Amino acid sequence: MRAIRALGVLLLFVVLLSGCKLSEVQESATLTIEKGSQSLTIQLVSWRPYESANVTNPLGQKIRQFREIHPDIRITILWNDFYGTPSKWLNSAESYKHTDSDEVPDLIELVPNQMRFWYQYGIIEPLPMKETAMSKYLITSRDGYALGVKTKINPLVTYYNKDTFLSLGLEPPSGQWDMDKLSDTIARLKQAGKNVFLPLTPYSLEWITSLNDGHITAPDGNTFSGYVDSPQAVKAAEWIAGVGTNIEDYKQRHIGPITAYFPIPYDLLEGGIALAVDYAYGFNLGDVNSYEEIVQKNERIGIAALPHGLNGVNPAQISGLSMTSQSKHKELAMELLRYLTADTATLDEEIAVNTIESNLRYPLKEPMNDERYSIVLQETRRAIPAELYMFNNLESQRVFMLDRPRAYSEIRSGQPVQSVLKAYAGGLDIDFKKFNRDPAEYDACIASKSYSDTCVNSLALH
Repeated sequence: MRAIRALGVLLLFVVLLSGCKLSEVQESATLTIEKGSQSLTIQLVSWRPYESANVTNPLGQKIRQFREIHPDIRITILWNDFYGTPSKWLNSAESYKHTDSDEVPDLIELVPNQMRFWYQYGIIEPLPMKETAMSKYLITSRDGYALGVKTKINPLVTYYNKDTFLSLGLEPPSGQWDMDKLSDTIARLKQAGKNVFLPLTPYSLEWITSLNDGHITAPDGNTFSGYVDSPQAVKAAEWIAGVGTNIEDYKQRHIGPITAYFPIPYDLLEGGIALAVDYAYGFNLGDVNSYEEIVQKNERIGIAALPHGLNGVNPAQISGLSMTSQSKHKELAMELLRYLTADTATLDEEIAVNTIESNLRYPLKEPMNDERYSIVLQETRRAIPAELYMFNNLESQRVFMLDRPRAYSEIRSGQPVQSVLKAYAGGLDIDFKKFNRDPAEYDACIASKSYSDTCVNSLALH
């Protein structure tokens, strides 16, 4: 998964607070707004960062339809770069406050944790949307304010080799599988010498912990101690580690200037993986980047719903449109948002199609298969925002389970799972609570590399 494949990353929070320069590779757009004119600027995320490459983007098309209905309104769509950099104008939370409002988009596509943190900074503001029919499509703050309208949902799905399952007499994967069925199938595959790709990541931890009737965070969304290191999460981490996924068991590949491991999609396509859990999109932006492209290249690969039994969740990578506080056109922005969400009966389908189109570098060679699409649509409908999905970009997850601290490798090396997860949870508590912290105290805590209860609790007081 991305947490293992990512090549290097700046932590979201550091990006926001340190003023580190974000990539500005995107199509140039001049935001010259005439006094008294009606205009809107919308910043969207696509792995094709140029307007000319996004003519078929469903969300972009619907925004253009709104412009046709209102020809007196000038609408500018900005597209983020290949890595999902959130905005050309935002180098840090502080720089935003000093940016001319004419250079700030009215609507910007963010992920839920970005919305919640930027809401605390006053960078975005709540949306006046309280309709019951809209509730499942809204991303909210912990105190219930609507912060964004969902635009993309990238759910976890199961990939499997049909020939392998048929030859071993195994039942194909199913969303109805519980832990016992999943464990038994993996055991039989391993006994037959087949590879199972299920690495320990923030997403697999959240998913398997939910199958154990647990959660990796408290209801406040900011507290991980006692949850990431709960008995259910420890059991989940031990189980995932026991699957034995080792990235070094796969082939290193040269993709353009990059040399890295790409088990999904390449080892899967070549028949080197019997069962895998990964996202439906976004594992190889230079080439094959969706479940549909994988299966169209190798019809012996099947997809299935994520096993969830009775209580399991699908921690999806979700993004949505938020309104910036500096927008000078808030009423018009809300009119556009209501236009985009007017038909709630078709919103799930619109989100699913927008997600796949935004992740394709090239058009599909064959029409999208209805049966496979229905599986992904089903998972889209039941998805929840992944607790540790921090950024739209490729590399945002490495720090959470590999770099600070290196919890995965420590667990694989045989260190006690509970103590490793306890340290990891403490680090997450610091990250999530530092937005209410005393700067000097936080910096001292980070410098000491201390994740003690005293350190975390002292930060939480501010």
